Amino acid sequence: MNGPSETRSGGVSARTDDFSAAATFLDGRIAAQVAGTADLNAKKALDDYLTELHEMAMSNRVTEVVMDVRGLTFMNSSCLKGFVTWICRVQGAPPQSRYRITLQSSPLIHWQRRSLLALSCLAADVVTVRS
Repeated sequence: MNGPSETRSGGVSARTDDFSAAATFLDGRIAAQVAGTADLNAKKALDDYLTELHEMAMSNRVTEVVMDVRGLTFMNSSCLKGFVTWICRVQGAPPQSRYRITLQSSPLIHWQRRSLLALSCLAADVVTVRS
């Protein structure tokens, strides 16, 4: 049950055989996570999820989306491009509507360090990576 200071709204999710994604809005922020294998089989589900996630963030006027990618064991370049598109949408929004994206990564998954660093360099004003 929600406490008196909590504001909760519906969430978004996506699933394939080897990939899952979910997000919920709570107290002005969105907690999101992706897990599994983000390959060509997951591309459409991931793209749709990120589009819905952005729409949810904009409609709820959130200040931050915290995306937990620690459970994402693999991501191909096509799915990485989906993240680039999402980040560019945030950057393209009016300044008063932009929100921060914090990516929670795993130091044990080596591809995450390189790929997520590239995403943060693409949009240092929007993206932060935490491990």
